[in-house]
Amino acid sequence: MAQTNTQGGSKFRGQVTCESFTHLSVKLGRVRRPHGEWESSPFHLRGAANEIFAEGVNRIQMHSFSYSPPEIPYPGWRMYAELQLNRNSPWWHHINPLTTWLARNHWLLQAGRPVADALVYPVASDPPDGPFREQGSQQPVSARDAVDGANRFTLPFIPAAQAAGAYEAKTIILTAPPASTEEVEHLLSLVEGGATLHSTSSLPEAWAVNSRPLPSETIRRLAAMTSAGRIRDARSEGWASALAASRTVRWTPAAAELSFQRRRVDGRDLYFVVNLGDDFEGEVSFPQTGGLWEVWDADHGSIRPAAQLSARGGRTHLRLSLRHAESTWISSSSGDQGPPVQVVRASGGSFHYSETGLLLGCFDRAGQHEVTLSNGESRSIDVSIPAPVLLDGPWSLSVRSEQALSPQRPVTLRLERLVSWRQIAELRRYAGSATYTTEFDLPEKMCRPDVAVVLDLGEVYELANVEVNGHAVGTVWCGPFSIEVTDAVRPGRNQLRLEVPNQMKNSLERSDGFARALGGDGKRSPEPDATADFYMRPSGLLGPVVLRATGRVVIAPANLLERN
Repeated sequence: MAQTNTQGGSKFRGQVTCESFTHLSVKLGRVRRPHGEWESSPFHLRGAANEIFAEGVNRIQMHSFSYSPPEIPYPGWRMYAELQLNRNSPWWHHINPLTTWLARNHWLLQAGRPVADALVYPVASDPPDGPFREQGSQQPVSARDAVDGANRFTLPFIPAAQAAGAYEAKTIILTAPPASTEEVEHLLSLVEGGATLHSTSSLPEAWAVNSRPLPSETIRRLAAMTSAGRIRDARSEGWASALAASRTVRWTPAAAELSFQRRRVDGRDLYFVVNLGDDFEGEVSFPQTGGLWEVWDADHGSIRPAAQLSARGGRTHLRLSLRHAESTWISSSSGDQGPPVQVVRASGGSFHYSETGLLLGCFDRAGQHEVTLSNGESRSIDVSIPAPVLLDGPWSLSVRSEQALSPQRPVTLRLERLVSWRQIAELRRYAGSATYTTEFDLPEKMCRPDVAVVLDLGEVYELANVEVNGHAVGTVWCGPFSIEVTDAVRPGRNQLRLEVPNQMKNSLERSDGFARALGGDGKRSPEPDATADFYMRPSGLLGPVVLRATGRVVIAPANLLERN
């Protein structure tokens, strides 16, 4: 796809756009998400976007935004293939975290210039060379892991982009001999500009382009680059092995399904790392050492020095935790001074720098923990963690009559336990938002300075705005549905308020199973018939809702690192 840059008025384009967010998409990827009509949430769309970003796309164009006149009753007008991203969606008024996240990633993925670990040439594309994904035995089938590709139509633009500083390819994987003198010249320009060419088919002396020999000057330049090791014989290893060897970002365990893209901005290397497989807990290593390493959080917009890393074998190894379909940004600045100390090894816990420069350790397991710092100091930390507090109700659930597909009158219910709206007679076909409130007592020991309190909402369909003691804490819109509430809770009595929207689909599907699940008076049955054919996707807050304590220990005092 050969990304190029637009900065500074350059003629080179810097956006790779794709149409996305449809329910008709074939499940080619590895991110787990629903594909049915009307069935989407910000969480699922974030996962879909992360996989698209991993493919090298840096601008998502949503498939459609259906116009629906205000006088049209719910669910309004929509196109058959889109996800109903308009005001009729119950979670439409809560979409800001997703769009902010998309904007941050779009901006970063378009910043500076792309750095390709490998440029594969030639690749078949669509059109005119046939469907790209049908060429798996001859070439890569995606642009993951900073792999780029060019065909005979796009290759002529790349040397000029690289010369202008708008593009960088470190390695060229040549899968077939060039078919023209012009192709040879383009490839040679890239090699002379700093790339290394791995020829997996034939060597330059065997290239017979246009059925005639190459010009003598071109032959001389090819020989010079071969002698300098910039053109290498990779026939024995093949393109797949040569491509694997070119990968600059690696991870342990190696079987994890991570992927990455790379950009360079004003001398800073930016790595976009995404997890497409099961939850990842391990090390990710990068091909530089020294300088300042930072973690850039696209969810919250925070930039913090990396707290847990080590330099080994000429590489920097960062400890990362990424859940399925989650991503992060890693920044490396060789000219900047890093924080005075980092965690090199630890027997447990996670570590991060606070806004005030404190190196903090967070532990969800009580007991003794061993920590080794980059200054050679070793510490033994004894962590005590209070028991979790289960918020088991009762809960008050209320629904206003003027929102979405509401009942004709306001509804207020007392729930002794949390259940899906599909199991509540008044709400079984409701699409909209509901407010949950409850009160709870918090022990004094949960409010110690060495304890962080996390509110874990368990299962949520589809997201929750969280308010504690009248203070807005934030929106929980991605799994795991949890958020820190340390600064909002207090010893003794506390109030919790949650606003939870569901999906429009809840109002569009009816089940005969409800006739069996509801009692003769139309009230909720405390134990619905186990054979009832409930719509498989629940709605609302299911929980369990738990306040969990995490041991929070200051590992190193505040450093005076200043950001320019």
